[in-house]
Amino acid sequence: MTTPATPGGSEQAGSRINTHRLELIEVELVGGGRVVDFHPGLNVIQGEISSGKTTFVRLLRALLGTLPDNLPPEVDHLRAIRGQVTTGDREWQIYRPRTTTANAPVDIAQGHPEPNHEPIAVRLPVAGRNGSYSTFLLDQLSIPAVSVPQARTKPTDSLSPVTMTDWLGY
Repeated sequence: MTTPATPGGSEQAGSRINTHRLELIEVELVGGGRVVDFHPGLNVIQGEISSGKTTFVRLLRALLGTLPDNLPPEVDHLRAIRGQVTTGDREWQIYRPRTTTANAPVDIAQGHPEPNHEPIAVRLPVAGRNGSYSTFLLDQLSIPAVSVPQARTKPTDSLSPVTMTDWLGY
């Protein structure tokens, strides 16, 4: 008996692999001396008022491709966010500098290369229509890269790409 492939997934060696899977394994706040380990299943971020929960979630969003904004001055000493992430069936090491420019480089390296394959290591700009970190994540998760009309007061034919953060927000 074979296992049927699921929508959005693929069948490999008799098991189901969800290509839309995104899992955080570990996040390090470089320069802040904090490492947060995530466990399989639901993880809850809790703490006292003003303990940094919202800031941590904003930094997680930055790790996943958005440009960090509205960060409090308490995190000015952070140099980068380093994360261990699984997409589909691949593990990645990501080093994301804490900069707010779209062309800031993000270093991505495959955590455990497949046997008989060269390990993948790339440096990509955070944002952009093609060849960016955000489109890399979309591709790894088998999510289509789409563009939507820009919000303007006058009609326009300009399109704006939907980012990884937008997809996560939906």
